[in-house]
Order: sequence, then C-alpha cells, then structure tokens
Amino acid sequence: MSYLVHLRWKVLLPFNSDFDPTTSDSKFFNLSGGKTFARSLGGDFQLETPPVVLSPTDLLHKALGVVKAEFGIEGHRFPYRTADGLRVNFALQCHGPILCVTVRLDPVIFRGTIADLAQISDLKKHKALWSLTRKISALALVKKGDASLRREPQVLPAIHIKAMEAVETEWLAQLVSLVTGHAEVSQEIVDSVVEKNEPHQLDLTRLLVDKQGISAFVPRNTSASAARASLARFESATAMLQLAAVLRLKLRSGAAITDDERAAILYPRETVTSSVSGSRVWSLFVIEFSLSIWLGKRSLPSESSQTSQALPMSTSSQPEPIRVLLFTVTPPETRALHNALRSIGREPTLKKINGFSYQNFGRVGDFEVFHQISGMGSGGIDGSQESIRRSIEAVKPQAVLMVGIAFGVKPEKQPIGTILVAKQIQTYDLQRVNADGSITLRGDKVTASGMLLNWVSHAEITWCQSSAKIRKGLVLSGEKLIDNRDYRDQLVKVAPEAIGGEMEGAGLYAASQLANVHWLLVKAVCDWADGNKDSETQKDEYQEIAAKIAAEFIVEMLRANSEAFP
Repeated sequence: MSYLVHLRWKVLLPFNSDFDPTTSDSKFFNLSGGKTFARSLGGDFQLETPPVVLSPTDLLHKALGVVKAEFGIEGHRFPYRTADGLRVNFALQCHGPILCVTVRLDPVIFRGTIADLAQISDLKKHKALWSLTRKISALALVKKGDASLRREPQVLPAIHIKAMEAVETEWLAQLVSLVTGHAEVSQEIVDSVVEKNEPHQLDLTRLLVDKQGISAFVPRNTSASAARASLARFESATAMLQLAAVLRLKLRSGAAITDDERAAILYPRETVTSSVSGSRVWSLFVIEFSLSIWLGKRSLPSESSQTSQALPMSTSSQPEPIRVLLFTVTPPETRALHNALRSIGREPTLKKINGFSYQNFGRVGDFEVFHQISGMGSGGIDGSQESIRRSIEAVKPQAVLMVGIAFGVKPEKQPIGTILVAKQIQTYDLQRVNADGSITLRGDKVTASGMLLNWVSHAEITWCQSSAKIRKGLVLSGEKLIDNRDYRDQLVKVAPEAIGGEMEGAGLYAASQLANVHWLLVKAVCDWADGNKDSETQKDEYQEIAAKIAAEFIVEMLRANSEAFP
C-alpha cells in the first residue's frame, strides 16, 4: 500500500520556575511575536497574549554541529536533511512558562500498512530527530552554561495519511490504533473513539483527535478540494492540540492563564463560531484534556475561606489532584470497593465532617479518592439524593461516581458481571398508566458527564482483554426493587434502548446536577430482575462477583486516566 504522509510532533516542556527564556539574553535565539499561531488555530480564536517565537541564530546551528555530524544530518539552516533523505523543520514557541517545539517533516511517500505507520509516528524511534529535538530544547532552556534537560518532554504526534491506492478493509481500526497509541484495540474501543469524533466529521475523510495525539485519513479517489480541506482541518487541529496541551500544563502547575484562555475553556463552542466542525473539534479537546475540571479547581474556595467543618483541598506542593467521591449502597459493594483500592496499596482513613463519616483513600494517581455509603433508593433522608447532596457540600468533589450492582435486561447478552455504564438515566417511577394497561414514562431522561464518559473510553483501552464486557447506554432508575419479568419487560417495552436498571441513579443525577458536579453511574449485572434466582446462596455469590468487577473497573478508570500512577 502507498500513502502520502504528513507528520508533526508537538514536544512540550515546562521551564524551571526561576527561568524565563523570553526575558533572558539568549545567544541561540531571537524573540519575535507569535500572531501566526492564533491564525493557525482557525475560526475566531482570539489570544490576548500570543506565544513568543524563538527564532534560531547562527550560533544555534553551530551548537547542533556535533549531533548533526553523529547522525549524518545536513544543512546550515532549517530545514535540515537527514541521512535517509527526510527534510525536517523545527519551530519553537513559548506559551508563558511552557516551551513547545514543533517537529515537522516534509510530506513523504510511505509504502506499507497503516499499522506500520505506528513505528514512524513515534518520534523517540527516530534517533536523529529525537536527539536533535532534545538538544534544541536544552539550548532553549540554557542557563549559566547548563544545556541539559532536567525532565523528559511530553511528545504528542499528529499524522495525516492520504491513500494513493485501494487500502485494507481494517483501515479505521488501524487509524484508531494510531491515535490511541495501542497496537491492538478491540471493536468496542474503535467504536468509542469513532463515536466521540463523529460530530466534527464533514465527509468521507476522517479526523480523529485524542489526548494522545491526532490521526487523519483521506481515502483514495477523494476529490482534490476535499483532500485540501482535510489537510487544512488537520493543521488547525494540530494547533488546537498544542494549545490544549499547553493549557493543561499551565493549569496543573498553577501557572497564570489569560482571560481569553479561560473563556476558550469555559465556552468552547462560542470560541470558534465561524466553523461548526472547528468548534466541535475544540470542544472535544477541552474534554480530552480535562481542561474544564482543572480550571474548576482554580475556582474552589481556599482552605482559609472554608469553614472548619468542610474538608480543605490538599496543600501539597504537587499539582492538585482531582477530587473524586465514590458511592456504594450494599455491603458487597462497599467491601468490593475497599478491596479493589487496597489491592493498589491504598488504605482508608476515617474523616468526620458535620458529624458524618467519610473514608479517605488519599492520592490515587491524578485523583484524591473519597468514599461514602448511601441508603437504598433515591428518596428519604438516607437515600442517594440527600446523601450525595450532603456529601458534595462537605467533600467538594469535582466528580461523583455511583459504583455497584444492577439488573440486566438481556440474559443471553449480559452475563453476570457485565459492566453497565449509564450514558443516560431514565427515571421510571413517574409514569402514566394508560387505559389499555400500558404505561408511558414521564420521568426525567438525563445525560451523564461527557468528561467521565471520556474517562471510561480510555479505561476501555486497557480493560479490553478482560472477560467482563462493558455496555454503555440508557439505565433505568427508580424506587422499586424489581424482581418480576413481566414488569421488567413492560419497562423495556417503553424504553427499548435500556441496558439495565437500578435504584440510586435518579438521586445521583439530581444532587450532582444541581451542584454542577460531574456524575456517572457504573454498575455490573448481578441478576436480570426476572424472579428466577435459584437460591439465596447464588444471589449472594452473583452480587459479590458483580460488585468486585464494578469496583475493579473504577480503579482501572483511575489508573488509565492518570499521567502518573503508583
């Protein structure tokens, strides 16, 4: 197979807190304005403070002489030519305390499969390019003669592929593999990545964005105008990738952000008004890089402004963790969750706030994890709605997840332990009973947090080898404990897209949504609400199995969505 390939890499590195290259007298770079970056974003991006461009001087090219000689690289100025004939250019920009080096290859003809492109899209496997990138980055950070890197840069690839002939039938799965950075992906992962990217697609070309990078594809026989438009969207998305990564580094490190950067996070759709596709791409980047939640942490009250009864945020020198509150109801659910967290070395500490007890498991990767127990159902003073409302007020989490057991609706397709992720919740208690005995549901039908559903998608990548399947869809929620096949089937008839049901989700969404907190329900199937439990022993066994699987998947979510994990 033959492809025309455009390759870019965004290489990001924070400066040391006591060094600002834009105010230093560097002999390797001249400084200039960066308005072209704002234009490269497309749409109506207005950057109040554009990045500072670091333009190389003759001394930089001389300083690179040793690396160039070692790898047979030719050229007195950018672009250089590598020993295998590739032309490569470097561009450096400073976004406040963040350095971004863009490594850009001229288009090349590649012969092989799309899967083979995984090798050339890894910058670190290009020894010459990687050595040059590291040396250039070190010289940009040079201080008092020290031109060494103190930390490893973050590398985000972007690849645009145009087919020159008929391609293999699995090209979409291979494109997903490229963008996620995983050699093998299940069909569920392919579907998940394609689904989240579907809103910004315009034609038969494909642009897939992820927090790991970008991959784009143009099929053979695509018109010249559509191919050019695809490449333009790719270039714009690559600039958005840079901005999103920079903003996350700024927010995580506590660096200042401008009002226009804050607005781009809070109002992504309004940030790009001249392009519907561009608006949707930027909105997806905001979700992928968790920008709204990191920005939300800036808005939380400080420790000194909280009452003595409220739990303060961590005051460690590390980047602030994302505070997550996990809820269980039954003893099997609680035991399973504690065991899953203990399996990664986390023991709970009891915290009392306003007389109520909470379990604090401390730092788990990028998260600070708390656990609370709710009564059964959503109503009453001990039900999920009041328990979650009270706990949000005390713990001040950014996300609340209900974890545990549920009933399935399709025994032949949902074995015990099947994980149900509620993309939507439909309450079923409020209903109209019609003259013919049928019912019409009149309760709320609400959608879960897009950010938390994104966390699920990334957890699926590493969970895909497990025998416990993940099903995402509509989950029914109500006060009735259902163990009657006829009633279950009646509910499914009026909500045919339902994948299962349980009793606490209605309270979860009501309390969380009113408090403007991200929420998600993740439960595993322990029965099918059909009245056919063989014995009390089997019932207990199935609940233990389901609770264990749901809890283990929650821990996998925390692991998969952490940049560092213990």
